[in-house]
Amino acid sequence: MIDIRFTLTEEDFIAAHRARYARHRAKAHNVLFGWLIAAALPLAVWLAVSFGMHFTLMAVIVLNLYHWLLDWPIARWLARRQFAGIDERALRQRWRIDAAAVHIESDDGGSATFPWPEVREVLAAQDGWLFSFGPRHHLWLPAHALNDTQKARLTRLLAEKGFSG
Repeated sequence: MIDIRFTLTEEDFIAAHRARYARHRAKAHNVLFGWLIAAALPLAVWLAVSFGMHFTLMAVIVLNLYHWLLDWPIARWLARRQFAGIDERALRQRWRIDAAAVHIESDDGGSATFPWPEVREVLAAQDGWLFSFGPRHHLWLPAHALNDTQKARLTRLLAEKGFSG
């Protein structure tokens, strides 16, 4: 069993959102959407010049600005606002990971147990692991919370369970 105690910081919270954001942006439909709105820019310029469709040009410019420049800064800003509203006791967590399940408790009395079959994905990032238990249920285990022995044991256990984390 791997027993981990830590307090989730704002930096950890942002790192979790960054890992989830990177996974989301790498999906084929998001990549395709980005290239389509970029490719639509010359068409929108032509429509604006030839037919006076300036609103179309503005809409395509705004979509491109959002997708290529503003998406992550806005997501990070929203994550910071969300973090500010979390009870401090919920940030102090204890994770127990064994061959049967992932057990999570927090000082506010919350607890959950996820048997390994319920774990959909474990995404290894530079600064932690993002555990996905459902389409919108993700929990972050920061790397700084584990010592080297625990990291090695976790990596081995994740490999045994079929995750590349």
